[in-house]
Amino acid sequence: MTRAIAAAETLHRLSESRAATLHRRSAGKRAWRSSTASMPDATASAAAAAAAAAAAAAAAAAAGPKRNAKGQKICCACPTTKQARDMCVVENGQELCLAFIESHKRCLRLEGFDIS
Repeated sequence: MTRAIAAAETLHRLSESRAATLHRRSAGKRAWRSSTASMPDATASAAAAAAAAAAAAAAAAAAGPKRNAKGQKICCACPTTKQARDMCVVENGQELCLAFIESHKRCLRLEGFDIS
């Protein structure tokens, strides 16, 4: 019987702790909402621009991966130069592997991808 009582007390303490945590979180959200409601116009327009940029990025991601004229995804094109580039970067760092990186970019361009 004492185990059941101890378990019930532990459960009660945990639920009180959880309620206190939820209360602190909701109080923080209320403070955040009130601080953003009084944003100056410049900050609000910057926030709107950031939201528009995020929406554009999400739309581009929803369109799917880039494909070339053959229907290949960019991740699947040029596997040999990609592997050489990746191994070099892992072993030596990006600064010492510029030749491998440029070689892979050149291969991707030849496959029809628009690489800057």
